[in-house]
Amino acid sequence: MKLSNALLSMVFCAFICLPETTVATDSAVDLVNSAIDRAKQYQEQIALPEQTNREGESAAGKAFEKFQSQAFQDKIAAEKERIENTLFRPFSSQPSAAATDGKICPDGWPATERLILFISSSMPLSVLRTYVKNIDTLDDPNVVMVLKGFVSGMQTVRPTLDFLEQLMVRERNCRLSEGKPCDVYDANIQIDPLLFSQFGIQQVPAVAYVRNVKMIDARQSMALEGNLSQEIDAVVVYGDASLEYSLERIFDETGSPRIKKAVQTLRGDFYAQ
Repeated sequence: MKLSNALLSMVFCAFICLPETTVATDSAVDLVNSAIDRAKQYQEQIALPEQTNREGESAAGKAFEKFQSQAFQDKIAAEKERIENTLFRPFSSQPSAAATDGKICPDGWPATERLILFISSSMPLSVLRTYVKNIDTLDDPNVVMVLKGFVSGMQTVRPTLDFLEQLMVRERNCRLSEGKPCDVYDANIQIDPLLFSQFGIQQVPAVAYVRNVKMIDARQSMALEGNLSQEIDAVVVYGDASLEYSLERIFDETGSPRIKKAVQTLRGDFYAQ
């Protein structure tokens, strides 16, 4: 999951002050809500002086240098990954993006390619569940679904968790939030508004096939400024259609053997693999 950058730094600061926690849906809600509350308190307490002085400028400079230091950035990245795991681990067993950095998954997508399905919680649940099932079938961490933001905003994560639960459980009546041992689809779902901006996504669903992906830090968003070491090549298709049909359109434009194989997998055409 990718947190919105508006409160990202402060949420990290709030999380750094929190102890490690077990991964349970209710505790995840309390944990993230607590972090958001702390972030807002910090934000309200920050006030700029009317006049600056050399001592203040020096202190601000030192604070900025500390924030920019590799050690502090590594700590932020580690906390960010912990937040993502806390929210999404109950719903998915996919490895993080960092786990595939620079590697080729067995019989899967290379780390330099991504298939991104942009969605919204306003789309019909039946359509979204079909997409989740498709991604489970493709079974690769570099094939992801992306939301632009939290459901009903960042005031609470409960609507987002409820939404994810409806998407991810194989039996629609099973409820992880009630402590039931539900079987879930294996799909990688992220929250990343930066990706929507990077690809200019104005409507959903949209499918992006991205090549030449070389990230400096795979734990961060691909769309984060300065995180790509080279220009990417992307094809985006729109339309309320099946994932298979969208991939066929992408294949017609790119001739990518990776896309062709994905279409065959969704069709169950095992003889052609």
